[in-house]
Amino acid sequence: MIGWGDVYKVVAAMAPLYFALGLGYGSVRWWKLFTPDQCDAVNRLVAYFSVPFFAFDFAARIDPFALSYRVLAADALAKLAVVLSLAAWAAAAGGGKGKDRAVSWCITGFSLAALNNTLVVGVPLLDAMYGKWARDLIVQISVVQIIVYFPALLLAFEARRAWGAGKPAAAEGAAAGDVEESGETAARSFWPLVRAVWMKVARNPNVYAGVLGVAWACVTNRWHIETPSIIEGSVLVMSKTGVGLAMFSMGLFMALQEKIIVCGAGPTLLGMALRFVAGPAATAAGAVALGLRGDVLRLAIIQAALPQSITTFVFAKEYALHADVLSTAVIFGTLASLPVLIVYYIVLGLVREHLTMPIAASEKVQMPETVSCLRLRTDGHRKLLARHCRIRPAREPGTALDFLRMRIGLPRTDAFRRSNAAGCSRFRNRNTNGSWSGGQENAVAEAGEAPPIPSSGVRETRSLGQLQLLVEVTPSA
Repeated sequence: MIGWGDVYKVVAAMAPLYFALGLGYGSVRWWKLFTPDQCDAVNRLVAYFSVPFFAFDFAARIDPFALSYRVLAADALAKLAVVLSLAAWAAAAGGGKGKDRAVSWCITGFSLAALNNTLVVGVPLLDAMYGKWARDLIVQISVVQIIVYFPALLLAFEARRAWGAGKPAAAEGAAAGDVEESGETAARSFWPLVRAVWMKVARNPNVYAGVLGVAWACVTNRWHIETPSIIEGSVLVMSKTGVGLAMFSMGLFMALQEKIIVCGAGPTLLGMALRFVAGPAATAAGAVALGLRGDVLRLAIIQAALPQSITTFVFAKEYALHADVLSTAVIFGTLASLPVLIVYYIVLGLVREHLTMPIAASEKVQMPETVSCLRLRTDGHRKLLARHCRIRPAREPGTALDFLRMRIGLPRTDAFRRSNAAGCSRFRNRNTNGSWSGGQENAVAEAGEAPPIPSSGVRETRSLGQLQLLVEVTPSA
């Protein structure tokens, strides 16, 4: 449950953003320190230096061998649904200038609906809502956003710019009245344009910064080596400027405009609707389609309603495409996000029973509200169970049982969390004669002291991927 202390942590994480924004705004509007050309130079510094170093530094700190692939696949499915919806709308827009305008809004619409600020707001808020496992999942989603979706966005920006530049050549042939020559001109210009787009994208450090970070994370986690301090310090000195300078650049942009809400009420409301309604709806559909249930499903929906990514404004400003819409979405969306996310958390909590993983009617029993002991047994190998949970039992024993509980929709109670926090959770192997040793007949995660408490209370069978888990719960006295 979220307390006032948790709310303060989120506000404390958001306040420095607006401090940097205010400094940037005052630097132009009141103190006249920067010219418009210098403001563009600051944004270019952010786009080509601060953001790539930030992406590398962040991606290099994850454990790529402990990813939750189903959650990431659900996020990808949701983004695919957004892309297909926007493409269908653009196809119905007709040709000519209407088509060009629709394509431009498709790029901006994808940014608004699918790319969010998972770090500054998402990490502290979701950690307060669901705990460490939620923080780990939101970090994974953020890294995939850095290494996959931001490069895809840059590719779309470059393609739009290149096709726009290539149209005059084809138009000249058509103006001359030679249709055949016009077609040949268009065909000759296509592949050079494709090559130009790829070369532009390949030279952009944002494309490979995150990939290099994940590659280095694979090395450090596989062979248990540490990043040399001289390299780490060199990366950090640039990485730490990323978020602050991005908000400073946004303040510079705002100060150059006549109004604070530059894009008007209509685009502002559209941006809020895409961010807080369309994005979570698409994510909910993708998560349910891939079988996410319980707290994982709730986390997937809430993270989709996080405020707008600051990086999307930096790219929009660099490519001169709806920077006014993105700046408004970041500034006012971040302010509105905290109450909106808390409402999502409360509503999803009220419909908890409808989001838990269903079980066979013959096996469905009433779960107690509090438990003193819980055992999960599965027929299969210990490593198979660990692989389905995306954890390393030897390295993260304290999170194993809590992650299992969350994946199969068991109740989250204070009594359960106390027993888990006591360090009793562990994976052990049980022999056919009931003794505990290194056998592989059953893999068991248990809260309670070994040997296991005799079976009593509630018993169910629930599914976890390929596995069938026998759940035994002893109600509290």
